[in-house]
Amino acid sequence: MTQEAERILYQCKSRSDIEDLSDEDKEKVREGYPVGLLTDSNVFILGKNEKGNARTCTDTCKFYIFNLPQGPMFSCPFATRICRESCYQIGPERMIQKEGRNSPTVYRRKRNLLESLRDDFAETMIEIINRKKTGQKDVYIRIHASGDFYSEEYLLKWIEISQAIKASHPEYNFTAYTKSVNYLKSVLTDHKDKLDEIFRKYGFEPLPSYTVNDLNIHFIGSVMDDTAQSQIDLMKELGLKLYIVTGNETPDLVDCEHVDCVNCMLCYDPGYEEDVRTRLRIGSNKYVS
Repeated sequence: MTQEAERILYQCKSRSDIEDLSDEDKEKVREGYPVGLLTDSNVFILGKNEKGNARTCTDTCKFYIFNLPQGPMFSCPFATRICRESCYQIGPERMIQKEGRNSPTVYRRKRNLLESLRDDFAETMIEIINRKKTGQKDVYIRIHASGDFYSEEYLLKWIEISQAIKASHPEYNFTAYTKSVNYLKSVLTDHKDKLDEIFRKYGFEPLPSYTVNDLNIHFIGSVMDDTAQSQIDLMKELGLKLYIVTGNETPDLVDCEHVDCVNCMLCYDPGYEEDVRTRLRIGSNKYVS
């Protein structure tokens, strides 16, 4: 990354800062930091094995992630207090961070955010995913291990991406944990014309109406101890499986930092209809409802 690209990205403290960059500065970032948008993240996704060592599934599957900077200033408009203070992405974003500089992780995620604002973002991502050489492995594309859908327009871009990939690679799996269910509800009820356009564009017959089950993204409702009941009700109304992260010290909770993801895969299986309850990874003894 060039010093100029780093300087420009470092001064961006919010999504609006990135949106307001001049066209000249945006091009300086793109030319000075030509980073790949998708991360090959098997180790991150699968956590650790019983010995505490990083676990991968490179023999059987491929995981790719598209990340944005975490937090409401950038990409998490519906983050709750617990989510803001205990996000497990805070640690990675502070690693190797020096005074007057962002960490490499934050620079990369800011670059992703810049690209996600482009009108041709969907077209770019479709091309990137179609170029991936995955062999015969199962492919999982996680939209946001860090970040969330920050607008209806951005959500529609990912719906287009996933629908296009369904036409070329129907076996690929898209998953997104989200609190942005208000946007999802609005897209399904108020933007039927745009969904019709996306379906037609990639060879699918438009539907009389749309539900989450008609989209090629496995949406999972992200719930914390302080998530408003109205949000939980909306998640259930939309038919989302819930991923419940709680600070309650319940003995039978799953500890997802050490679970055998390769054999579990409940979070990524659209056919699994039960909610998943797991421990809060950071500060679990601080937030007890």
